Amino acid sequence: MSTDDQAIGFTPLASVVSQQQLIAATSIVGYQSQGHCLVIGAAEAALAACSELSSLKTTVVTLDAGLESINKELTEEGVALYQTQSLKLTGYLGKYSATAVAGLDELDLGVGVYLADGLFDLVLDLSSEPQLSSELLPFGYIHAPDDGAL
Repeated sequence: MSTDDQAIGFTPLASVVSQQQLIAATSIVGYQSQGHCLVIGAAEAALAACSELSSLKTTVVTLDAGLESINKELTEEGVALYQTQSLKLTGYLGKYSATAVAGLDELDLGVGVYLADGLFDLVLDLSSEPQLSSELLPFGYIHAPDDGAL
């Protein structure tokens, strides 16, 4: 350390670090996924994503503003595929609620696929515009409008 540094009260970094007490973490946040993933997007892309997520139980929602009712079908792979006018999505990691809306009809998708708590753990949003809009998206929600975003 130079005499100029000593004159202005400069303390070397090594000295500061040695004087600090490091405190160990006192708690850990844990999360146990139930494996329920909601995939939003065009049917072909969403079903392709489902095949990549084979270790999860997936539900697909496609949006079509021209629909007048909520349609549901089961694919050969056992994936519930909903087609609806719009989607109400709220929540955060492990607690996503999704409601399909068409005209005056509403359907809670978690209940529609017999989830015990009616909630999805994860959301993969392949639509061009995110279904959740916030500056900082919650954990468990991934907006990937194209393959490069994954």
